[in-house]
Amino acid sequence: MTGNVGANVIQDNSTVGFLRNEYHDIQEKVKKELKKEFRPEFLNRIDDVVIFNQLEPEDNAKIVSLLLREFKQRVKDSRGLKLQFTPKVNEFLLEKGIDEKMGARPLKRTIKKTLETKLADFIIDYELTKNNLTIEFDIDDKDEVDCYLIEK
Repeated sequence: MTGNVGANVIQDNSTVGFLRNEYHDIQEKVKKELKKEFRPEFLNRIDDVVIFNQLEPEDNAKIVSLLLREFKQRVKDSRGLKLQFTPKVNEFLLEKGIDEKMGARPLKRTIKKTLETKLADFIIDYELTKNNLTIEFDIDDKDEVDCYLIEK
């Protein structure tokens, strides 16, 4: 389970990475915040509190690539379709799916809401039943996801 309780403590003490004694101090402050937020019965079920560093832009880009690779594989395994993504799609997902406070958590929802929904509509609209077709995703002039069939 992850959460943002105590995120304000971390942001107030934000540096790139933590020294060992800073980590311990921040962890104690976060535990105090947890005690303010949750009942003891719940806190008793938590084994440990781990503080993560904020994700850097390079980390977010890697997460986008990983989730797109998983999406491609899932579609290939289930429908036999190959997916391609233009660089604009990566930029779109980094902009719309990454939140300064929430990090990369909203990214899966953004992929589901934009790419997966668009693909499902595309498959239904064009009654795609053949395997080995390639579909490319791009971002149109209205900053919306679009996809189209690639002739090969």
